[in-house]
Amino acid sequence: MTKFLILFFFITTTSFANTLKVNSVSYSKKKLTILATEKINTQDPTYKGKVVFKAIAFNKVLSVPKNKSVKFKALDGFTSIIPGKYFSGKSKAYLALEDINWPKIRDGKSAGPFYLIWTDPKASKVKQEQWPFQISEISIVDNVEELYKEIYPEYLTQSAKRGFKVFTQNCFTCHKINGYGEGLMGPDLNVPMNPTEYFRLSALRKLIRNPRKVRRWKTMVMPKFDEETISKKEMVDLIKYLIEIKELKRNIPI
Repeated sequence: MTKFLILFFFITTTSFANTLKVNSVSYSKKKLTILATEKINTQDPTYKGKVVFKAIAFNKVLSVPKNKSVKFKALDGFTSIIPGKYFSGKSKAYLALEDINWPKIRDGKSAGPFYLIWTDPKASKVKQEQWPFQISEISIVDNVEELYKEIYPEYLTQSAKRGFKVFTQNCFTCHKINGYGEGLMGPDLNVPMNPTEYFRLSALRKLIRNPRKVRRWKTMVMPKFDEETISKKEMVDLIKYLIEIKELKRNIPI
C-alpha cells in the first residue's frame, strides 16, 4: 500500500512581510490570511503526497472570465498562463498561504508565500505545470493564442495546433519560442536552434519524459512528464509543433 506524506499547514494570525499583486492591486498576506478559512486536502504534485492547506477559494481572490486566461508570475521567474475555463470546471482552484515555514522544495525555498492548488485535478485535466508556486503576481490576460500570435501561425497542421496547446500547458512556463513568452528558466526552443535539429526524435522524447536520463546538472529543474501528464498522442502532437515552428525562425540576439 502506497504511503503518502501528510503535511498540515496551519494559517495563523502571524504574518510574514509578503504581498500579492492581483491585477496591479497589492494585498498584504495579513489581509489574505483572514480570508483563508478553508481547509483543503489534496494530492499535491510539488510536495509529492497528500497535503492539507488552509486556503482561499480562488474565485474570492479573482473573478475569471471563461474567455480569458490567468497569468501567474513567480519569484523564481516561472510564469504560468492558465485558461479561464479551468476556474469554472469540475476541479476547484484555491490559493494557499504560507505563514510558518513550509518544507523546502529547491534552493532552500518552499512553495510559498502563495501557491495555487487544486482539488480533484484529474476531473478537469489540470496539469502539474498548472500548480504555480512562489506566486508574486496574478492578472487576467488574453488567451495564449491571442497573446502570442507570432508563435501560432495559420499554416500549422491540426496536429501541430494540438501540440501548441500541449506546449503552452507544459513547456511555455519555462521556455520561449523565437524570443516570445516570459519563461526564463529554460532555453528558447527555436533559436538559435530548434531541439528537433540537434536531438534524434527518440532522444527528444526521452528528454521530455525524464530529462535526467538524457543529461543532468546540479541546478537542473526540469521535471518528468509521464504519460499521465503528456500522453503518447500528445507527445506526437508536441513534437509536430516543434518541427513545424522551425519555419518561423528569425535572427534574435542571444
